[in-house]
Amino acid sequence: MDRAGEIRRIIEELILENSFVEGALLAEKKGMIVASSAHLENFEVIAASSAITLGAGEQFFKKLIRAKEGSDDNSHETVKELLIESTVGGYVLMMTTSEETFLVVKTKKDAMLGMIFLDARHAANRIKKILERSK
Repeated sequence: MDRAGEIRRIIEELILENSFVEGALLAEKKGMIVASSAHLENFEVIAASSAITLGAGEQFFKKLIRAKEGSDDNSHETVKELLIESTVGGYVLMMTTSEETFLVVKTKKDAMLGMIFLDARHAANRIKKILERSK
């Protein structure tokens, strides 16, 4: 099985094992899809929008750290996890899996966040190993 197939299998397992997960995908920070579940509609839009959101989070933390430390250090800050809660549509969780990729998990609104984080972190770690192996 190729790398994309292995990652797709992990994503499908995440959805099957956690009834609160509606869909998931792995995207590049440039907004391109690496692998996705068939459970998400508009996955291209989700990948691109998530990349923009994650990038904005990274910029926010860079500025926050500079303000706190009074530093002009331009080191690359990476957001590890980002959770967005909607008033109607549940949650979107983003987790970095490498310097260039991140996992996006869409959940139901009544999701048990502890289980979502646990399962998503496990999937992200498995994906990270595949990405490191294929370098």
